Amino acid sequence: MTLSFTGVDQNQWFQTCLNAVDSFLSASDSTQAFILDELLGTQNPMTDGYLGQVLDAKESLADTISGTVAPILSTSASDASTKASAKNKFRQQLLNQIGSAYAASAVVVYQVTDVSGANQPGAAGPADLYGQPQGVISDNASANQNFTLSAARIPLGQVDDGGTPVDPRLSFF
Repeated sequence: MTLSFTGVDQNQWFQTCLNAVDSFLSASDSTQAFILDELLGTQNPMTDGYLGQVLDAKESLADTISGTVAPILSTSASDASTKASAKNKFRQQLLNQIGSAYAASAVVVYQVTDVSGANQPGAAGPADLYGQPQGVISDNASANQNFTLSAARIPLGQVDDGGTPVDPRLSFF
């Protein structure tokens, strides 16, 4: 049997698919899948059973989708470290909720240099970071200059990005 579709929004279909993955992995549905895997005698439901297969598929989708990050502005840095940081931040968001792949957002990346504790023998404690991100929303000086930041994780030294060492970056949505 052959089906033919016209006027189909493939982005909407994919968004629906990603939302279905999130729905399946919600507390109520994933619990049922875990119980089914247990009843079927799966050795480790989190890796071997149906639940594990969906988790593997979600991770594979997150890897693939996050690999498509690209600079938004022509002035954005195009170095490997900045791109790797943006890709990793986007991947982490997708692992939390894959349906957010179509949400309009941007990853802001700052270069991190001379951070105390970074690759220094005997260094202890958290990084010393000072300052406030500055941005211009419009030419109007009285415009709202408030920021909302997501949680950020800052590596203090070089990190491995699939076999390639990259410099640390501060990244957030």
